[in-house]
Amino acid sequence: MEVARVSGSKLTGACKFWNAIKGIGFISVDDGGKDLFVAQQDLVTTDTGFRALTAGQRVECVYTVEGAKSLGKNVTGANGAPLVSFKDKFTAKRAIEAAKPPDPRKNNGVVKWFDLEKKFGFIVPDEAGNEDVFFHLTECKQGIVPKTGDIVDYQMGVDAKGKTVGVQIKNKSQKRPTNPTPTPSPSMHIHAPVMQHPQHAQPQQPVMMRAVDQNYYGADGRPLHTAVIQSAYGGRPTGTVKFFNDDKNFGFIIPDAGGPEIHVHRTNVMGGKMAKGDLVEYQEERKPNGKVVAVSVTIIPAGKRPQPGHSAQQQQFQQQQFQPKRPRVAYEVVSAQY
Repeated sequence: MEVARVSGSKLTGACKFWNAIKGIGFISVDDGGKDLFVAQQDLVTTDTGFRALTAGQRVECVYTVEGAKSLGKNVTGANGAPLVSFKDKFTAKRAIEAAKPPDPRKNNGVVKWFDLEKKFGFIVPDEAGNEDVFFHLTECKQGIVPKTGDIVDYQMGVDAKGKTVGVQIKNKSQKRPTNPTPTPSPSMHIHAPVMQHPQHAQPQQPVMMRAVDQNYYGADGRPLHTAVIQSAYGGRPTGTVKFFNDDKNFGFIIPDAGGPEIHVHRTNVMGGKMAKGDLVEYQEERKPNGKVVAVSVTIIPAGKRPQPGHSAQQQQFQQQQFQPKRPRVAYEVVSAQY
């Protein structure tokens, strides 16, 4: 809506949005015209605290035009009263979150049950009378694996089959683990190679360490029994292409070390071509939505395929590490006298 305004005039309104990290926001003006952009330095306070606005907070400001931007300057509280600042940025962020109007798209509920093997479960909505909501693990934010009784918020969506499902699921009962070095649980079994004297050394298989405790989670939020920790020789994970859709440019890889199938897009395949049954090496990357995908995917040629569970780098390491060496001799050079 276009409203005639005079630069330098005083306007009243309310804070529409504020970002405490960037120190900017917008004011919705009472005259119904265009929202005004506001910067943190234009908030008028009488102390040295952290300056910020919260949604719905009543304000007054001086309307200013700079180029094509409509700005609010000298922002005060109602009737020109100085604004009250916050102790610090974190206190301001909490106040901003608390003042936000509820998102009509968000729903709250409790996880009824979750099948880790099949990677799906159901949520019981807080609103009485609503049917249980189906959801898939790929919709869980930060890769957190839900458990029965977890409190979650979610949105409603529709899957490829037209079925109503839960999406963008945020777990409020669990936090994503931050310890990059998990402490082994009693039920984790890790096998290490037996060290031998170099003279009697035999070619040994690289050690793949896997956890078998289904109730133990790694730093990436995935159950350790489905995630490869790392090869003893530092090789990349390997797997077999389950299928690849050339028309839709995506497919799935079955990891050699076990665990859930991993999504792969053509843009992440070296050379851009792959087919069902191909043995590949790849790296795992977690997307912002928590979904794990394969990147830097390379196809291992048939003649150079490593043993099951070994990466090409691991096999090359073996060949270099244990190949026979030529004998070494000691000698000295003597100058001949004539």
